This record gives sequence, C-alpha cells and structure tokens, in this order.
Amino acid sequence: MLITTANESDLHVTLALDCRAPKNKVFETWTKPEWLKKWFRADEGLTCSLAEIDLRVGGAFQLAMALPGRPETRFFGTYQVVHPNEALVYTWAGAEGDHVTLVTALFSDRGQGSRVEFTHGVFSSKPAKDAHMEGWMACFKMLEKTLRDV
Repeated sequence: MLITTANESDLHVTLALDCRAPKNKVFETWTKPEWLKKWFRADEGLTCSLAEIDLRVGGAFQLAMALPGRPETRFFGTYQVVHPNEALVYTWAGAEGDHVTLVTALFSDRGQGSRVEFTHGVFSSKPAKDAHMEGWMACFKMLEKTLRDV
C-alpha cells in the first residue's frame, strides 16, 4: 500500500491510500467488526478491543484501542453517508473531549487494486491534528498488513 498526503491543511488530515486489494474488500475492512479488529490499532502492542458497527445512515459505531492492563481509548460517531464500496462519511469523537470531527473515505478502483481518498477534520488544534495523523498512519500500516494477509 502506498500512502500519500495531499492538500495538507493545519487542521485536516488528508491522505490517499493505494491498495493492492479490490475496493469492495477494502470497504469491507472498514465496515465489518471482524476486519476492524485486525487493523484498527495504532501499534503492534495495542488491540482493537471493541468494534461495533451499525452501517446505515444515522447508525452509530464504537471503536476502542487498548494496551494490555491499560484503560481503553474509545472513539464513536454516526454514519452520515453510506454508499457500499464507494463512500463513507461519519462523525468522529472521543479523543478531543466534546470536539466532533468528520471522516470521509472515498473508495475507487485503481489499476489492479483500489484507492481510498481519506480526509479527517476539522481538528480543534494543530497538536490534535498531528496526534490523529500519527494514529491514522499507524493504523493504515496495520491495514496494509491485514490486506496483504487476505
């Protein structure tokens, strides 16, 4: 998987993920709890301890990461747009107190694989944005490993 940054602003994370897997498989890894538990973790030592998905407009999700013996970090939100194998838009909360951000993931065919155009923001501060960028980059490396093992 190739990860590139584009149109980087101070308070948004904007990435393009080029994946070797077809877009329907990549979409599935973003929307099925059993797949999210494999890649939604920002480091080898972390686990995705919770992945609850109600994949419909207005449906909620909850995700959590944890280190053994440590409290979970929970993330939650509501799906705003759900177009299977094409697009997801959802609110994102949990890491910045009451501040809510928006995640957009657009899935498209690209050569033998697929591309995900990913945007997350608007963050409350540059440090919050930088922390999310670091977390997403680590998660996307886990996603790459998961897709390679499929």
